[in-house]
Amino acid sequence: MGRPCRHTVLFLAFVGVQITHAFVTPSTMRPAVNGREKDSTERINQRGVHVSHWDGTLYSSSLNEVELVKDSGMDLPDMEEEKKKSPLSVGFEELVRELGGKGRALAAWDCYRIGVDPLLYFNPLVHDDALDSAVWDVLERVDDDISEDHAQMDTDSSVASSNVNELSKREKVLHHLPKNRQTQGLGNAALKLLQQNIMLNPVATMESSVGTLAHISQSSDGTTKLLVQMVEDGLQVETVIIPWQDRGRSTLCVSSQVGCKQGCTFCATGRMGRLRSLTTDEILIQLYYANKVCRVLDICPVDNIVFMGMGEPADNAVSVTETVQIMADRQLFGLAGSKITISTVAPTPESFLELGKAPALLAWSVHSTRDTLRRQLVPTTRHSMVELRDGLVEALLRRPKRMRTTMLEVVLIDHVNDDVDLDATHLAQFVTQLRTDAEGSKIVVNLIPFNDIGHGLFQKPSHDRVLAFQNALLAAKVKCYIRTTRGDDESAACGQLATKKMKPPQVALESK
Repeated sequence: MGRPCRHTVLFLAFVGVQITHAFVTPSTMRPAVNGREKDSTERINQRGVHVSHWDGTLYSSSLNEVELVKDSGMDLPDMEEEKKKSPLSVGFEELVRELGGKGRALAAWDCYRIGVDPLLYFNPLVHDDALDSAVWDVLERVDDDISEDHAQMDTDSSVASSNVNELSKREKVLHHLPKNRQTQGLGNAALKLLQQNIMLNPVATMESSVGTLAHISQSSDGTTKLLVQMVEDGLQVETVIIPWQDRGRSTLCVSSQVGCKQGCTFCATGRMGRLRSLTTDEILIQLYYANKVCRVLDICPVDNIVFMGMGEPADNAVSVTETVQIMADRQLFGLAGSKITISTVAPTPESFLELGKAPALLAWSVHSTRDTLRRQLVPTTRHSMVELRDGLVEALLRRPKRMRTTMLEVVLIDHVNDDVDLDATHLAQFVTQLRTDAEGSKIVVNLIPFNDIGHGLFQKPSHDRVLAFQNALLAAKVKCYIRTTRGDDESAACGQLATKKMKPPQVALESK
């Protein structure tokens, strides 16, 4: 028998733990696993649940489990109540209270941390293959697309592998859990509490109530881009896993908004405009899926987070700050605060103070320290670079010294902002003053060669020009690195993330 349909399995999951009295008992549902599996799959396909070809446009929404329950004739709870947080964002202490014990909360988070829904993992009625069906469903669609297009995928770069499915078995998942809690379980009572009292949707799982995995693509260097579709409205964001084989770990680039209103002229997201901000749950689900994909596809695990995906974190500061607190909580995702970086274009000087409340390092998307050019590259700029620098200084001085490491990012564009005598010299003076004012801070400049987004005027500078720029900064005793371009062949590199058609470039640069 083939792998059970994802929606059929999710349906069994909440029925199996007897969420409402209207639900049938687990014993009556057992035959449905074998008897109705094919019918459910056919019905889902006929209703056009998935769009198989990823062309960068918005997809049709996934079939909501509520719809499945309605079709069955079962009673539904009142769906007009105020939306609840998911277990990802409620906080550990609240989860302890809701589940009636610290051990239960720890067991649930052992699963979330590796991208597994405890509602599925601890339910004996759920088949092993359903634990990671979010990934396998996408890979099957990718394989179908490849076959239809008569394309050839290199074995080394393919995201699909016939033997990886073994990694989704419970016995394999078990090895990723802490040894001292591998025998800890969640009984029916705890599963029912988790489903009823906390989940956003009282008849759905984590993955179907927050966001679904719509697509996975992998570039030749192993960079893996995930497309995550929000259940709320079907909008999508991209998140990127960047593996570093030399250290056995990956960096995850997460999005904080769908689109962005800052309008940076060199950025694909900026040309989308802002559609809306993401909730804390919708940002965290990106890390949840990244951890799942890394485990299933045997990619180096994530230990570093950068808020450098779609959106401006300062325009969604509350959710971003709350998200980072959960990421850095040792009992939750357990990442080190020094391994989380929030990058902002700094719409206002106060942006640094707001984002500085999060236990993460700060990065500033500068791009030019000369006011005229900066306003051309970032058209929404309303403050001078000196005013913005003063805001950063104030934020840094309020932080403990170990959290004062700050990165200034500059996207270098050929013959636009890469002049050694003009741009590099001005930047060096700017950084020197910043170091003086923010005593005890470590300032690093990160040079990012422009990545193509179809802009008619902008081009990537030559390697020699980038090196000359770096050498000018190093000569001025400014610590400076050149960012390695990763994932550009799959539009997963810095500045290339977008999920809808972009506006044409509107910038006309003045001569220097």
